[in-house]
Amino acid sequence: MIWIGNDIVNVVRIESIINKYGIMFLKKIFSRKEISYCISKKNPNIHFSGKFSAKEAVIKAIGHYDPSYKIFLKDVEILNDKNSRPFANFKNDILNSLNVKITISHTDEYASSFALIHK
Repeated sequence: MIWIGNDIVNVVRIESIINKYGIMFLKKIFSRKEISYCISKKNPNIHFSGKFSAKEAVIKAIGHYDPSYKIFLKDVEILNDKNSRPFANFKNDILNSLNVKITISHTDEYASSFALIHK
């Protein structure tokens, strides 16, 4: 079986939320590793938007896989491997056993992500 999720985010929307709520918003949604990664980039808002979009896509895929899981944005950590490929890390060890693949694409205006779970 395969379960999928996708999401698209307007970069300006995420940027305006960050400008309004600052570190309070970032800490509520992102891990320290995610924040460090994004702020190290030339345009952090694009990368925050991509990670936000990926979290949403992963949550949607998990919802199709098993609707009984109650998972929130902070429960999903979007990290990058040594080749800069994104991957999902979960606070819940049971979810870490899932085979989750994600992609993130972005422009100056939008960030889009796709998540796939397969067994």
